[in-house]
Amino acid sequence: MEGVRGVGLATRSIVSVCCAIQLSVFVFDVPLGQFTLSAARVLHQHELYRIVTAAFFHGGLMHILMNMTATVAIGGTLERTMGTAQFTLLILWGVMLTGLFHVLASWTLATSLGDQSFTRQPSVGFSGVIFALAVVDSSWATAPTRSVYGVFSVPSKLYPWVLLLIMQVIIP
Repeated sequence: MEGVRGVGLATRSIVSVCCAIQLSVFVFDVPLGQFTLSAARVLHQHELYRIVTAAFFHGGLMHILMNMTATVAIGGTLERTMGTAQFTLLILWGVMLTGLFHVLASWTLATSLGDQSFTRQPSVGFSGVIFALAVVDSSWATAPTRSVYGVFSVPSKLYPWVLLLIMQVIIP
């Protein structure tokens, strides 16, 4: 129980919200497609809510476990450093920024390659926000290396990229 007390309110709240949503998906068979992020749904059908909702839904048990573990590890450190209010604003900024970036990147690929299927690719999960948090965390890091899931260490400045790569390989 001491471990839970050491995690800040905003971090615990994000983990709780994501887990509650995922539990409702499992128990009540909530149709995930209503909440996924796709550029086509945002740009053509004006379903702007997807920019936010997609971050809190996950594609399965392994997806949410990996994301929430990373959220606690990175969020716990950042929230202690920044304070709960500023960290909460960083989370909200991260949700909006990563959602908008997904839409922009999908539209750019579709437009430049002439393949509209890029705008229809659905996305869910907190991974983009975790990456944003990892970038902020690594930019403030004073230690020369960071541990990746307690398995190996990498230079602090490379940590967000290694974390992103691992998450994309394990949970595409």
